Amino acid sequence: MLPYAFEAVTLGMRIPRCADVTSSTVQEGIVMKKIVLTLVAGIALLLSGCGDDRTATSTTPAVALTGSFLAGQDGNVRWSWVFTNGQFTGTDVTNSLHYSGTATALPSGFQKLLITTSDDPALATLPTTAYAMVMPGEAIVIKPSTQSDPTRAIVGAGLGHCPSADATYSWLTVPKNGWDATDYALGQTHFTPTLPAIAMTHDFDFFDGSLRSHGTPPAYTCTNGLIVSDTDPAVLAVSPHGVYLAYCGPVLSGLIGVVDPAINFTVNDLVGPGHHFRGMTFQNRPSGDQTTLVWAQGDHHDGFDLNTYTNVETNAISVDSATALQVTLGTANSGQRFTGTLTDAAGTHAFQYVVACLSNGKYVIFGFGYITTGGGNTYPYNLALLEQ
Repeated sequence: MLPYAFEAVTLGMRIPRCADVTSSTVQEGIVMKKIVLTLVAGIALLLSGCGDDRTATSTTPAVALTGSFLAGQDGNVRWSWVFTNGQFTGTDVTNSLHYSGTATALPSGFQKLLITTSDDPALATLPTTAYAMVMPGEAIVIKPSTQSDPTRAIVGAGLGHCPSADATYSWLTVPKNGWDATDYALGQTHFTPTLPAIAMTHDFDFFDGSLRSHGTPPAYTCTNGLIVSDTDPAVLAVSPHGVYLAYCGPVLSGLIGVVDPAINFTVNDLVGPGHHFRGMTFQNRPSGDQTTLVWAQGDHHDGFDLNTYTNVETNAISVDSATALQVTLGTANSGQRFTGTLTDAAGTHAFQYVVACLSNGKYVIFGFGYITTGGGNTYPYNLALLEQ
């Protein structure tokens, strides 16, 4: 029996131009063998020279942040973020903490969030800096200040849109503290709107894709994009082009997902020329810097080359093999989901991915896996890539 009728929290994100692929190509296109984020190939394709830092090529300048976002962190903390004319206010709703300052677009495509005012006792020194990747009106991913606790990414979906048509969303978990392999890791949510009411059903699956539980929560209502219930603690948002976020309270994991399907696509288009991604990896570890900013570009074959930043403010990326990441999408499953791997300096980890070409013509990729240490500890691991 679920602790609540709804078992999760979600996020999604938005991105630049997908191929104009018809539905007849889905069965072939969805044979998306793999998306491989390989640094070695990336050095040849994305960088000139080797042995030192380089500047990412074909950078699209960041768009100034605007609008409001519902966000979650680990599924344990609910956030509200509002951006107006280069200013921002962030509110940790769960812990009643507040943050404000300025948002500045960087050449790397990220936004620099300079926090100048806060009542968070963890921020001993102000100003302090956070970084954000944004899809205007759609989604946001934030790397908190290194003074913050925790430093895991905050993910959110744009407010202002109430879904008016039936739709299914494929999602992956953004795990709560204490998540383990007996918890849900992925699943699907189906919306049936008769606005302002929205009926839902949820399938919560284990990491291997087998069904863990099924939920039919009480009816929700949508106002200005915020989807709430009088009797269920979950709070949800769906962006205009299909990013899905649900915050479910402090005892349940969050979810990050996308509408299924938005626009059909093929792996050849996804990894072809002209697609540039920014994003973050983040791990639910007990200490240390848990969020890493990344840049990726297709290898024109079956994957992506992924680099970390040595200085995101100057757009300098690392060519150090120790920071290499390789992501393989692997086998296509139901909806937008793929079973593959992520390889980093620590080894190769089983991963699940959801991929979508949203109706705004942008790609988004989310990934989830976990690391089990020799001591038996389980550390969840997430990836979010947004096309620029």
